[in-house]
Amino acid sequence: MAAPKGGRGEGPEDRFSKRVKFERESRGLSQADLAKLLSEKGLRAHPTTIAKIESRDTDRPRSIRLDEAAALAEVFGTSVDELLGQARTFNRRAAVDRVAKVAAEAMRGIAHALDPLEQAIEALKINPTDLRRHADLLEQGMLALPDDDAALSRAILMVRESLEVDSRMRLVADSINVMAGYASQSADKVIHTLNDLMESNPDASKT
Repeated sequence: MAAPKGGRGEGPEDRFSKRVKFERESRGLSQADLAKLLSEKGLRAHPTTIAKIESRDTDRPRSIRLDEAAALAEVFGTSVDELLGQARTFNRRAAVDRVAKVAAEAMRGIAHALDPLEQAIEALKINPTDLRRHADLLEQGMLALPDDDAALSRAILMVRESLEVDSRMRLVADSINVMAGYASQSADKVIHTLNDLMESNPDASKT
């Protein structure tokens, strides 16, 4: 890869060197550590090799060889394009759209799966608002039990648990809706949301 000429600003190699340094430091690796990893991949490298790759502020910066770029990408588990700052956004855009579509399908699937359960719970003939009263009456022996003296207790517990399911599914539905909504939000809003997340949770940037 050739270095940019004519003072045209930051070129591919400049972005590459910055990204290599970022990937190395974010993993807590020293230049010697990274050189060792490259050597294990079959590329002879020394700490000075890494220093020269990461340093682009000299009058005659060292060119980055293709085999070095490929080996660094392999070590970092990414692609040379990514290290060059040329991510294939069109593929990611398609993947984002697919997530939004699958999220909508998931919401419909959840609703479809829960409908029979809700109908079965309703057939128990227990008003959820009366759960505490039923429990108190049972405990004090003031509620006449049917033939199966455990059936009413089971029904009360089932209704109580169904309320927990409803509460949790609402949280799941809210999260899925938020997830799907990112696909149609403006770029400015998405970036603002991500920046807020990083500021409120610095550790999130390390994942």
